[in-house]
Amino acid sequence: MRPKSIQLSYSFMEDLKVVIQDEKLKAEELYIGRYKSEKDLKEGIANYIDFYNNKRPHSVIRYSTPQKYEDRFYNKNKKRK
Repeated sequence: MRPKSIQLSYSFMEDLKVVIQDEKLKAEELYIGRYKSEKDLKEGIANYIDFYNNKRPHSVIRYSTPQKYEDRFYNKNKKRK
């Protein structure tokens, strides 16, 4: 399924990241999840996003989590100022 719309203010790479993330969310959570209500669905998505950003290592960023990688990046740049 394609996203219904993509804002033109985003760059192509940002759009690509959104689409890739959307596909991972579908493949890893939505297609295997069993939801009885909209509330269950929202909780499942929130839990997946937390897992994806804070617990799931990503090979592209040397098997770190996005949150740890971002924290290191900002702490490193903060020290330079």
